[in-house]
Amino acid sequence: METRIPASERTSQKLNELLTQGVAEGDARSELIKLAVRKIVEEALEAEVAEAVGRGYYESGAAGGGLSQRIPARTSLSSKVSTCQNC
Repeated sequence: METRIPASERTSQKLNELLTQGVAEGDARSELIKLAVRKIVEEALEAEVAEAVGRGYYESGAAGGGLSQRIPARTSLSSKVSTCQNC
């Protein structure tokens, strides 16, 4: 089974390969720009997700629980309906 790594790390590996080995065909500069922009976007998204979730990539949460423990229990619709006398 392949170890899962963040997308930005895979892109970094591709960038390093491009810088050390070059590309077989095509424009190396356009490939370099494409990978650099991809890495910037991936890192920004990963940081935003880590901030929203409160933990890093594949890092256990403080409670150690799964998604079901982070989602609040459903409340019934009747508990949300106002009991206004004039309605």
